[in-house]
Amino acid sequence: NFKIMMMIQKEGMKGYGIYWMILEFLRVQNGYKADVRILPVLARKMRVTVATLKRIIFDSGLFEVNGTTFSSPGLTRRMGPLEAKREANRESGRRGGLANQQRIREGMAS
Repeated sequence: NFKIMMMIQKEGMKGYGIYWMILEFLRVQNGYKADVRILPVLARKMRVTVATLKRIIFDSGLFEVNGTTFSSPGLTRRMGPLEAKREANRESGRRGGLANQQRIREGMAS
């Protein structure tokens, strides 16, 4: 990825590690988005400066910043198939649970 190569050229491999830590953080957030107010906490956790973290998020082109939130379009795109599978499993479980409840009701009525 050209943007990653440019970020590594500017920030070094440390920047690449920070990039992956940000992705791991976003991966567990609702909608794969986070509020920019969390940056000081993330910087402390990653043991980097807030300025370094901001450069990677705001200047690399790897993240999308919308007002007060940031996200990774690449992560969101890659998580689409997993989300679709989870939704299908959820629906299947719901239908199975309804069928099981129906069998229980029928057994109680007999």
